[in-house]
Amino acid sequence: MTTDVLSKQTRIGRTALRVNDLEEIIGFYRDVVGLDVLRHSDTTSVLGVEDTPLLTLEGEEDELQRYSSGAGLFHNAFRPPRVRRLVTR
Repeated sequence: MTTDVLSKQTRIGRTALRVNDLEEIIGFYRDVVGLDVLRHSDTTSVLGVEDTPLLTLEGEEDELQRYSSGAGLFHNAFRPPRVRRLVTR
C-alpha cells in the first residue's frame, strides 16, 4: 500500500485570512475571483460557491499592512464544488 497518496475522500476546508480592509478584500474575491458572499457582518465575511464556504475573511482595522517581501499568506487556491459555476460568471 502506498502511503504518499491522499484518499479520494480527502478535502481541504475553508481558509481564514485576517485583513485590514474587509470591504476591499471582499470586493476582490467577489468581483475578480467570482466567489459569492455567503454571510457577512461588520467584522467577518464568509465567501464561497453556492452553499460551500471556501474563504473566511476576518476584518482587523489595526492589522499591519503586509508587503510581498514579508511573511504571510499571499496565495490561495480553491477547488470549488462546480468549476463551471465560476467560469460562466
